[in-house]
Order: sequence, then C-alpha cells, then structure tokens
Amino acid sequence: MEEEFYAKTQNVFLLMALTAFAVSMLLLIALISFGISSRKKEIGILKALGCGNRDIRKIYLFESLLIGVFTLLLSIPVVYFSVYGMNCGMCVNGLEGLTYLMTNVFTWLFAFGISIVAILLFAYIPLVKISKLKPVDAIRGK
Repeated sequence: MEEEFYAKTQNVFLLMALTAFAVSMLLLIALISFGISSRKKEIGILKALGCGNRDIRKIYLFESLLIGVFTLLLSIPVVYFSVYGMNCGMCVNGLEGLTYLMTNVFTWLFAFGISIVAILLFAYIPLVKISKLKPVDAIRGK
C-alpha cells in the first residue's frame, strides 16, 4: 500500500516538474524573442557601423546568458527552501523521517546545464533571423 502511494506521489511530482519546465521554456522563448525583436533598430545601427553578424550574436548571446545565470542563482534559494517546506509539510501527514523530495549536487548541475543550453538555443534562433536583415531594413523596422 505504501509503495503504491509513493509511486503515485512520484508520478505527480514528475508531472508537475515537466509541466513547470514546459511553461518556463515557452515563457523563455517568448521573452528572448520579444527582447531581440524589439531591438531591431539597435542591431541595424550596429550593422551599419560595421559590426558583423558574429559580433552581434556574441553581444546578445552573452547578454541572454548573463540574465539566465543571474536568474538561476536567484532561484536556487527559492527552490531549496520550497523543497524543505514541502518535505516538512508532507512529513506531518505521512511517515516521520522520510524525505519525499531530494536535491543533490547532480540535480543542481543538471538544472544549470539545461538552463544554459536552453538560453543559448532560444536566444540564437531569433538572432540568426534578425542578423540576416539588411541594416537599412532593420533600422526602418521592417
């Protein structure tokens, strides 16, 4: 009976984590695409001043990476205390001394790696599209 409960609990938490991951990736795509698209004029001016597509990509990828790392570092204490609070809350209703949710170094490194890859990928896609524009078209906002 207890094993069935733990298996169901594990499946619920896995579903919640996957849903949160999917929603956060969609929001990340929208945020980065909007941020880069709204700066078309700036990209056009940089191109008109002689910056190459590679230079422009480096600038915006680095900016996106900084924002992502800063956000990830801010989220670590939030996640840590949330996991601790959820474990305490579930221990009141379940068996004492049982850890329901665990975090370890591998979990943090995996989350960090996935976040960095997602940020770079989702920033690179709109940058390639915008960097193909001619400087005059980018400045005019076409």
